[in-house]
Amino acid sequence: MKRSLNVLILTLLSLLSVTTLRAEDFTEGLTPTQLLSQARSMFPMEKMTVQGKLGTAQTRGQRETLYPYVMELDWAGNQPKATCRLYNSTFPVTVLQTAELTRVQGEPDMTLVASDGTRVEHVPLNTPIANTELTWMDLAFDYLWWTDVRQLDDEALEALDLSAREGGRNCVVLEARPPDTVQGLSVVRLWIDRGSGNLLQVQQVSADGASERTLYVQRIGRENDRWVPREFRVSRKGIAKVTKLYVDRIDTATFSTEAE
Repeated sequence: MKRSLNVLILTLLSLLSVTTLRAEDFTEGLTPTQLLSQARSMFPMEKMTVQGKLGTAQTRGQRETLYPYVMELDWAGNQPKATCRLYNSTFPVTVLQTAELTRVQGEPDMTLVASDGTRVEHVPLNTPIANTELTWMDLAFDYLWWTDVRQLDDEALEALDLSAREGGRNCVVLEARPPDTVQGLSVVRLWIDRGSGNLLQVQQVSADGASERTLYVQRIGRENDRWVPREFRVSRKGIAKVTKLYVDRIDTATFSTEAE
C-alpha cells in the first residue's frame, strides 16, 4: 500500500512538472512572426471602448499634465480601425485632438483632426501624442503587425548587453523592422513573456543603434479570457520625464470592467 502511494505521488509530481513546463514554455515552437501574431491575439478582438488618462510627470513623481482619452477599437476583420479622442482636463472639457487609424491590407494610415476641425492625413504613426513620450504607434501597437522580425538568441542579447528577463519573467526577445522608413527609428525590440505570450516591453532603437525610448506594460488584467493592459509607462533616454497611460474602463458587447 505504501509503495502504491509513493508511485501515485511520483506520478502526480511528474504530471505537475509537465504542466509547469508547458506553462513556462508558452512560446515554444513558434516563429518570430507567429509570436507577434500570438501577442496581438491576446488583446480583445471584439469592438470595444476604452476610457482612461494619459499623463506626464517628472521622474520624481511630480505630475505635469493629464489628458483624459476615449478610444473606440475594432481590431477584428481585414480592416482593423481605431478612433482616439484626447481631451483637456480643465473645464469646459473639449476635444483637443482626434486620431483616426485604419489598416488596409496590413498597411496603417492615420488622420489627425484638430480641435478646430482641421484634418491632416497620412500622419506618421511615430508622431508623439500631445507633449508626451507616447506615440500613436504605441497606442495602436503597430509593431505587432510588422513581418520583418527575428528572434535574438543568447549570443545576440549578450552582444547588445540585453537581458531576456523583464519584470521577473522569462521572455523571448524579438527585433522587428518597420515595413516603411520611420524617421528616428531603425528597429523595435519586443519582450514576449514565455509564460503567457503577452507583450511586456518595447524598446525603440534609433538609426545609430542607440536605445531611445522604452515602453513597459506595468499592469495587466484578465477579462473574458483575454489579457487587458491596465497601465503603461514610457521613458526616453536622457529625459527626466515619464509618460503613463492608464486604462480606467473597458466596455464591449460581452463585458464591462473598471480598473480596481
